[in-house]
Amino acid sequence: MNKSDYLLEIRRQLDNSTVYVKLQRDPTAATRQIISDTLLKYTELGVLDLKTCEFLTNLHPVIPVFYTIPKIHKNLEKPPGRPIVASTDSILSPLAIYLEKILTPLIRSSKSFILDTGSFLDILKEVGPIPPHSTLVTMDVKDLYMSIPHIEGINSVHKLLTQSGFLPDHINLCIELLTIILTRNYFLFQDDFYLQTRGTAMGSNVAPPYANCYMADFEESQIYLSFSFPR
Repeated sequence: MNKSDYLLEIRRQLDNSTVYVKLQRDPTAATRQIISDTLLKYTELGVLDLKTCEFLTNLHPVIPVFYTIPKIHKNLEKPPGRPIVASTDSILSPLAIYLEKILTPLIRSSKSFILDTGSFLDILKEVGPIPPHSTLVTMDVKDLYMSIPHIEGINSVHKLLTQSGFLPDHINLCIELLTIILTRNYFLFQDDFYLQTRGTAMGSNVAPPYANCYMADFEESQIYLSFSFPR
């Protein structure tokens, strides 16, 4: 893919004002202060120990950068790009890792969770012989990560933590850290800083379990209550 088409595709995405807004300055310092105040509050409450607090504090963060992965299976000449925020070692990275470690084991208990292809084949064996002329169907949510509304996604995580027996103060900590990740998701492209205002970003450790949590909650309320499945 030539550079001009690649940059044109990125600019097309960043010009979507419903998802991205350009910032006037580097928001790292302000984000650091918000994180510091939050960690101090929960350390004083006894929810966080000093070791965990130190892990969640990145004193020398790397600025996240934006790039895309061309979806050549959709168009070979001018492929659309899958947006990625490279956030490794960023100021939000420790928070995302912390939440990923908490949410990933919990989401595996949802009805529709499938670990991998082998797991899917095991489920089919449990169902029994598939009737002749049957058709296996899969569905996909278009731009899922960028489409999850913050309030609904946060509520899904809150519900999962509550159902899993987490104490209220720990739930509040997780929700505040998640809110920081979602609402302070900034990045650099060339010389400009941007903020993602909708959904979550590919590249964040917590994004996969967060999306899975949202979809599991959606399926519980919109699918499993209306249909009966042999799961």
